[in-house]
Amino acid sequence: MVTATLLGLGFAWWRRGVEPAPPAAPAVNTASRLPLSKPAADAGDFVGSGSCAACHDTQAHSYAGHPMGYSTAPVAADPQSGIPETPESRFERDGLTYLVSRGPGTVEHSEQLRGPKGQVLAEQKVPVAFRIGSGRHGASYLVHEQGILRQSPISWFGETREFDLSPGFDRSSGTHFERLVGDDCLACHTGRLEQEPLSREVPTSQLFAEEAIGCERCHGPGRAHVELFQQGIETPPVETKIVNPAKLEPTLRDAVCLQCHFAGNRILRDGKTPWDFRPGQPLDSVWLLLLQADDLGPDAPEKVVSHVQQTFSSRCRQQSEGKLGCITCHDPHQVPPAAEVPTYYRAKCLTCHGPDSCQAPQPERQATEPADSCIACHMPRLGAANVAHSSRTDHRIARRPKLQQGARKKLRPNVGLVFWDDADQRIPAWEAQRARALALSREAFRNPEPWLLQETESALAAARASRPGDGEVLTMLGNLKRQAGDLQGARQLFAEANRTRPGHIETVSNLAFVCFQLGDYEAALQALDEALQLNPFQAELEAQRTAVLVEFRRGPEALESARRAAALAPLRPEALQTLEGLLEAHGHFDEAATIRQRRVALERVLR
Repeated sequence: MVTATLLGLGFAWWRRGVEPAPPAAPAVNTASRLPLSKPAADAGDFVGSGSCAACHDTQAHSYAGHPMGYSTAPVAADPQSGIPETPESRFERDGLTYLVSRGPGTVEHSEQLRGPKGQVLAEQKVPVAFRIGSGRHGASYLVHEQGILRQSPISWFGETREFDLSPGFDRSSGTHFERLVGDDCLACHTGRLEQEPLSREVPTSQLFAEEAIGCERCHGPGRAHVELFQQGIETPPVETKIVNPAKLEPTLRDAVCLQCHFAGNRILRDGKTPWDFRPGQPLDSVWLLLLQADDLGPDAPEKVVSHVQQTFSSRCRQQSEGKLGCITCHDPHQVPPAAEVPTYYRAKCLTCHGPDSCQAPQPERQATEPADSCIACHMPRLGAANVAHSSRTDHRIARRPKLQQGARKKLRPNVGLVFWDDADQRIPAWEAQRARALALSREAFRNPEPWLLQETESALAAARASRPGDGEVLTMLGNLKRQAGDLQGARQLFAEANRTRPGHIETVSNLAFVCFQLGDYEAALQALDEALQLNPFQAELEAQRTAVLVEFRRGPEALESARRAAALAPLRPEALQTLEGLLEAHGHFDEAATIRQRRVALERVLR
């Protein structure tokens, strides 16, 4: 009777934590790759931005004040972000209190549940290691433990100058300090990693070779260039062995920016990692970009970080025959002072348009703030519907901009996905088929409509037939089978994916889920142990392991597992309820009573 009750407690949290999700969604919040990718073959060709400053002092000095130049920094030494350094910052969301506490060389983030009189009923406190994001528009924070990076639920929003929940974090998401951060995030927001693959003993101080985005992100590895000029030549040669994006033909020039600033479906080419792109290469040598077929029309969706699609849909871009690119208007080495922004961008406009090109009446032009500002009329600031506290500039450069705020459009049967720059015409057919199938999976995750699920399954099945053994395709197919209730089929796919692509927590976690549902507890326990080796900080995984150990009547192990789950999720009553039951079953009545009091208090506040 006791065993059955405990199994029910553990299993209830299991079900809540990994309820079948839309087909592209992982069972738990994870990054796509753990551990992080090993260094590229040319890693030794990088010299770091400090080597560039020896000759390019002016650019280095101005770039240090550019948001990219301080995109990531250790929180212990973070002088440039503009984020307040008060001893404590606090806000409340969804009945929880969040704290940012600062001490000498340390920053801690806390999530608390407080009682009616303000007393702390439960708390999870972690030291944060890095600020990621310049802070100009926003910044998030990374926890670094045992070689694993996780995102804090607390972020800074620069435009409203306040701390609040990070996008995607709320009580319903069930995620606290558990969201993993991997290659996909780091490759665009940081410089270069030093230690790979990450061992569990890597000290935080040795994690990055260069924390912030550096010179070589846009100019390519600099060793050959540095060595050339160290020879003491007086006249620079024509070939300086470094990439100057401004001198590249438009497609290659744009690729330097698009490697990070494209907001559609970014699919890595087979065998590539997010760190593999080098300036001067075609973008589709590493990334295949897919977008909705109408994203480049005059009504291009107003999506956050969609400046690329908006710019390319603009009349300015189209009539320039590719000459207009990101760096036509944006200097990647410096940002103009706020007071000079209207004049700075007006001068950019006047390089193509004459002073008398504007046909608006003078009173209307003088009514802008500031007066006669091109961007105030043609590139207005709009609120961001899908990122709190944010706004951004409309890059469609319309003659009469639409001022309404639009949300991301759903994929529709008569629209479909297309490849950026017709990349599918330059790659093998099987790889184009694979990229389209994976992109459809992501669309289906956002919009799980029956027609899209069916089209996604057909595309994934075709991709699998063309190239069996693709772990990512197999995992996505397994998610579809799981969603449809075909647990046996899902298990076979997850198991095959785990054999061909070991070490991916999404696959292993899903395999554990279906094995448990099918009653194969031994296989479930094996998969859970593997998943917890990859990510020992995921509370749901530990809770699921507790349920399996209870099923095996391995009481002492189940109790220790429940203790770990409760420590990882101290603000979740379900974790305390499971621990409470196991403590009682093992005769620890006083400790169980203490846990019960805490659980009841938590439930009362969270109700």
